Amino acid sequence: MPPLTDRSRPAAGASRADRFALRRAAVAALVSLGALAEPAVAQGPAPDSSAPAADVYTAVQRAQAAERAGDAAGYLRHVERVAQLAPDHPAAHLYMARARALTGNPAGAVAALEALAPLGAATDLAADSAFRALRGTPAFERVVSTLAANAGPLVRSDTAFALADPDLVPESVAYDPQYQTFYAGSLAKYKIVRVGPSGATTDFVTLGPEGAGRVVGIKVDPVRRRLWAATYAFDSTAAASRTGERLRAALDVFDLATGKQLRRYEPADQQTVAHFFNDVALDPDGGVYLTDQGNDAVLRVRAGRGGALGDSLERVSLGEERRFTYPNGLDVSPDGRRLYVAHVEGISVLDLARGGPARTLDHPVGATTASIDGLYACMRSLVVIQRVVGFDQVTRLKLDASGQRATGVEALERRHPAYESPTTGVVVRDALYYIPNSQVGRLAGAGEPLRPAASPHPSVVLKLPIGERCR
Repeated sequence: MPPLTDRSRPAAGASRADRFALRRAAVAALVSLGALAEPAVAQGPAPDSSAPAADVYTAVQRAQAAERAGDAAGYLRHVERVAQLAPDHPAAHLYMARARALTGNPAGAVAALEALAPLGAATDLAADSAFRALRGTPAFERVVSTLAANAGPLVRSDTAFALADPDLVPESVAYDPQYQTFYAGSLAKYKIVRVGPSGATTDFVTLGPEGAGRVVGIKVDPVRRRLWAATYAFDSTAAASRTGERLRAALDVFDLATGKQLRRYEPADQQTVAHFFNDVALDPDGGVYLTDQGNDAVLRVRAGRGGALGDSLERVSLGEERRFTYPNGLDVSPDGRRLYVAHVEGISVLDLARGGPARTLDHPVGATTASIDGLYACMRSLVVIQRVVGFDQVTRLKLDASGQRATGVEALERRHPAYESPTTGVVVRDALYYIPNSQVGRLAGAGEPLRPAASPHPSVVLKLPIGERCR
């Protein structure tokens, strides 16, 4: 599930609950990276910047504070730190271009934009006052034309089915091959629904706002006949996150036949450590992995003997790899040998047989593995739902034989007319079924009603061929 990006930045004075809802409303980028491209607003005193920021979130905060203060040199210094910590993030190129333009380096600004253009970015540079001095220059106008040409849509999917309730606000989809049945988790209605082969939708389980609350990532275990769900609820006794939200996170498991809750897993330290569970993946033995955005971690529940449920949550050691922030989509390779984890800085690959350290997934020049929400592992590729500057895209990353390096990048779909905060999906055989219009931006805070839609419409699930059989 996505943190805040440039097109969902909260207005000054927004409540913490509003900031939470907005932060979840866009696709796959760092919680504050997008805000760097917006006009700065008063947000309290500048954070201490006497030492280099240890993480991207802090570097972004410092850059924002410098811009608010009119300190162009400080803005550039902190943006350079952002680019150091997340060099693969498309937004880092844009913010570097802004910082260079504001410090009187037009050639450097254009060079940063030229690195952004091949990724398919399509942002309106003319509307950004940082580039005022570059307007009309030949080099800048050439980049503007390239970004404008990137704006054409690529549509290859068909609508698989619609989720009739326009207020469902689904975040995730799962699939049961035994009965050819889909499941969708609802953020607004505190439930999981079942969609049969005929398209008929029924409630699978209702959690209730005082229970597990809102449903994020879900996954069906067809062998052991279970459904796993990452959930959260507002809880004033929980530790505050970096953005001020207080949430109680849980991993729930349900019996597929009856909807009965079999077990709930919760971190024991939620009063002192912030947690937010996002996406869920299964290994061949029935073990479960999940991303914890609130604590920048990957957790697991080991499979018990004979298919029994494991005892507890434990943190997965990724070794000495550079610290990552906001882990999001993840998946286990079909052969069970590798775990792929998407985060702000890119994708980490962990050899599950040998253990850490994890490796950063290499990729060709002119591509990016950052800004990913959903991630799905096939034998020869990763399929990802990705937010690049100015647009959303489904991308296929072709892998080498080791599964440790992307050798090619193919855009499968981008700028679909239905896109409205696209989120995650599920791979079924040779197609990705995913939600293009989650309407997550309609979420409000604890105890507040859903924001009305400008034009009420149901969320749908698209079926997109991905070029190889995966599941």
